[in-house]
Amino acid sequence: MILKENYDKYITKDMLTKDSYRGNYYANKNAVMYDLQNGKQNVVCFCDNIGTAQGIVEGLNLLDKLEADGVELKQLNKDKK
Repeated sequence: MILKENYDKYITKDMLTKDSYRGNYYANKNAVMYDLQNGKQNVVCFCDNIGTAQGIVEGLNLLDKLEADGVELKQLNKDKK
């Protein structure tokens, strides 16, 4: 579990641990990479700077951890006009 405490309806940043942001995604300079755990890596995207790449990495790792913990994520309705 990545949360420090039980959550009700919303997850806030202070409820997350530092381990929440670690995972298979990592930044290599300005590139966001994904470790396939078999000695290979995939490039996910290139960013304008390393800070942006690190932010994307934290977000993707957090999303993976939340989904693995069974947290229901809100899906955007693409049919809205």
